[in-house]
Order: sequence, then C-alpha cells, then structure tokens
Amino acid sequence: MTVDRYRREEIAKIKIGQKELGLDDETYRDMLFAQTGKRSAAELRPPQRRTVLDHMKSLGAFKDLPQKKVARSGTARLIHALWKDLAEAGKLRDSSKEALRAFCAHRIHPGQDNVTLDPDHLTPEQSTTVIEALKAWLKRG
Repeated sequence: MTVDRYRREEIAKIKIGQKELGLDDETYRDMLFAQTGKRSAAELRPPQRRTVLDHMKSLGAFKDLPQKKVARSGTARLIHALWKDLAEAGKLRDSSKEALRAFCAHRIHPGQDNVTLDPDHLTPEQSTTVIEALKAWLKRG
C-alpha cells in the first residue's frame, strides 16, 4: 500500500470518527488542534493521524467496525471443518471451540489434563496428527 493510500484511509477513518462521535466542525477542529496543533486532518503527519485515531477510539469511536479475523492456515481450516463434520454426524457430545482445543491437546500431549491447544497455532506435524485422528473418528461407525 502506498503512503498516499495510507494517508487517505487514515483521514477517512478520522472523518468516520468525527461522525460517530457527533462532533460538529468547530468542535472537531478544536479536538484536532488540542491533539496535534493542527486544525485540519489534511495537515497531519502519520504519527499525528494515529494520535487522533487513538484519541477518538478512547472516546468511543469505531466500536461498530468489524474486527479483523485471524488468518487460518489450510490445515487449521481442515481441522475446524472435520470438527464440524463430526458435530453434524452426531459424534460429539460437545462441539464447542474449547472441546476442540482439548481434543487437540489430548492428541498432542496425551495424559496431560488441563492443557488446551488452539488448532490455529499447531505446528504442521501437530496438525497432521490431529487431522488423521479426526478423519479416523469420522470413518468409525
């Protein structure tokens, strides 16, 4: 992403924050000046824009913006899909995320209670172990 694109996106976010906080133009410019010494978002340098965005967030702006999801690896997606298949087949008593984490931990660290492993953070070798166990469970009648 180019510097100019970052600038445009940050200024757009500042304008969204102004609207979300219900700031009229004069109040908005007073807030900008108090935070940065500038009265226009177009005059702000990158650190100043981040300061304004952080300040707006502290005032309650941006609460309705979607949160970024963690990018899942292909093996993690497969583990979640197999777990869902098991649930749909009625082979799970508990289909929660916590139960899946406990299953992963049991397969990777057998005999260690009170340990959980998130499928999104397994090594490739650990993922393979869990995937093979889930596939075997699905095959069982």
